[in-house]
Amino acid sequence: MPSTGVRRSLTLSVYDVYGNKCLDGSAIVVVELRALDSDGKASGAPLIVGGASHLGDGKYSLEYTVAEAGEYELTVALGGEAVAGVSPTPPPGHPT
Repeated sequence: MPSTGVRRSLTLSVYDVYGNKCLDGSAIVVVELRALDSDGKASGAPLIVGGASHLGDGKYSLEYTVAEAGEYELTVALGGEAVAGVSPTPPPGHPT
């Protein structure tokens, strides 16, 4: 469960269909964070919806802070397609 007031970060490396890094920063990355209901399903409007910042070298970064304690689902889409296996980094000292 994310701690409130703790900044989280996510870095996404983007490659083309041939395995080359996408260096030009033109990838369309959309990020959403939704609260989970008591059944563990994402519900309601996203708490954040945004794009990621291009870092160069085919990498994109997103940082966010959760305002309320609870369970959340973070989704990332690249060019309209969901990215599998997305997980934010835990805060320092937090067990993984």
